[in-house]
Amino acid sequence: MHALKPLLKHWLHMQCQMIHDCSLGLLVQSESEKSAKVLALWPESAATDNTAVQTARDVIEKRRMQMCKTQDGTVYLAYPIKIRDHFWGVLVIHLSRYDSTTMKAVIKLLDWGLTWLQFILFEYDTYIQRALEDSKAHSSLATVESNNSPTQELNLLSTALREKSLDESTIAIANFLASHFNLDRVSISLTKGNELPLYAVSFSANFDERTLPMQNIQNAMQEALTQKKDIHLSKNDKAENDNATILRNHQILLDSHQLKSCHSLVLTTEGNLVGVITIENAKVDNLNTATSTFIEKSKKPLASIFQLKKESQQSIRSILRRKLAKASERIFGTQHPIEKVFFACCAIFIVLLFIPGDFYVSNNATVESTNKHLLVSPYEGFLGAIHARPGDTVKQDQLLAKLKDEELNLERRKLSSQLQQYRLEYDNALANGNRAQAAILNAQVEQSKISLRLVEQKLERVHLKSPISGIIVSEDISQSLGAPVQQGDILFEIADSSAYQISLYVDERNIDFLKAQQTGLLNLKSLPGEKLEIRIERITPLSEVRNGRNYFQVFANLTATPDTLRPGMSGTAKIYINRRALGWIWFHDIWHWLRLALWI
Repeated sequence: MHALKPLLKHWLHMQCQMIHDCSLGLLVQSESEKSAKVLALWPESAATDNTAVQTARDVIEKRRMQMCKTQDGTVYLAYPIKIRDHFWGVLVIHLSRYDSTTMKAVIKLLDWGLTWLQFILFEYDTYIQRALEDSKAHSSLATVESNNSPTQELNLLSTALREKSLDESTIAIANFLASHFNLDRVSISLTKGNELPLYAVSFSANFDERTLPMQNIQNAMQEALTQKKDIHLSKNDKAENDNATILRNHQILLDSHQLKSCHSLVLTTEGNLVGVITIENAKVDNLNTATSTFIEKSKKPLASIFQLKKESQQSIRSILRRKLAKASERIFGTQHPIEKVFFACCAIFIVLLFIPGDFYVSNNATVESTNKHLLVSPYEGFLGAIHARPGDTVKQDQLLAKLKDEELNLERRKLSSQLQQYRLEYDNALANGNRAQAAILNAQVEQSKISLRLVEQKLERVHLKSPISGIIVSEDISQSLGAPVQQGDILFEIADSSAYQISLYVDERNIDFLKAQQTGLLNLKSLPGEKLEIRIERITPLSEVRNGRNYFQVFANLTATPDTLRPGMSGTAKIYINRRALGWIWFHDIWHWLRLALWI
């Protein structure tokens, strides 16, 4: 491990430089649950940070990522390192500021960097042994094997990440591979929709894709991408690929460019095709094992870096197109059944929004009689008999009640006797020639006649009869038999059973939709099985407050009156307006509320 420390320090140096706002890096190896050893510190001149060490201890104890925020706004991020699913150690970095978006990019960079660290730890012994053998055999020359070290792996990754644009990154990688492995030409192409344009050719700042050599390279790349597999073809040994692999374009490339071998390596990340690297070699038939291993291990991180740079440089239109393509693949692919069901439901719902339907305005409704008559007490008296109760259907002139007439009969007898007496006295006065006395008695006779006539009229109105045919809708007075009544007291309220009107209470938000002569349906609570047709007669300008909201009263007539209809019945009336889209019918109330709330 002592010989490995320089590599780990170099790795930590490269890793921290790739992370923006990183001021400290600490690589700690866990020897046990309670002890750990610091293997690398960046920058080397920095003092050991107690907070960073404590954060590393927390990760070693809990075996999961930790993030510690300080009072000055900085953050310590401790990332666990696992080798073959076994906990190995912790990487701690100190960031000068916290940002959720930046933190996601930092974690992704850490994932990529840890891949290289695992590679270093896995292959360390092999690399050391290979380096020793190469140094003995070629002490004065740097060979490919000696170049293929963990340091070179880190250099490749840093070369790809250091460049700002995608074009610069591809050119740098092509030059890196060609120079470090003594290759004749390295070409890189990346997918762009359904196309595969050429992005970089080693040691060629400018190249024309229309030339025949470039077209041969692109055709070979397209051949490998279409088959989604790496293709290796040499002039002397053409049996490296199985019989199912198509090699026509690679054979053309091999012959036309006078090569001894050509190789096309497909770059993929998370199942997505990113691009192709094509290598041309005119000196040797095949790539040596070290070069093949190096490039094979570098394919995945390079593909991830290229994909990240492509996404960062895409326009909004391209990003939307890519996300739409991913969504379509998830929806129409063979997986994600729950998302398919959800999408199908959403699609059905969206289609329903545009289907036309009947638009009705629903309102509370009450049945009222157009003609009502009140039967009142004609004079002060007492209830003698009750012959009708609420809800009874009565006919015109039908006896409903009777007032007690005992006192009136006695009063009539008294007045009759008094009238007879006055008449006798009047006759005697005339016989005696007493004209003054006769005039007085004559006036008393007339007064008695009038009083007797008033009593007889009261006796005629003792029997209370219905003025019209209809239904009694007043309160029950049968329990008040014998009770005194005052003149003008309402005893019966009779509604005409042949003429009804419907009173609707319309919310002020919907009053604008209603017009005279519009038709609708009435559903009464007491007659749930019957739908009665109504027609609006008039709309009143008077409003009424109910439950904190304003309602306007609208009157409508029935086109047909059933025998079971009674005044006072209530229900719901739906007035037909016109045909509208179902989406408008369902959501127009919400839209109107938003317009009112936001002053749109």
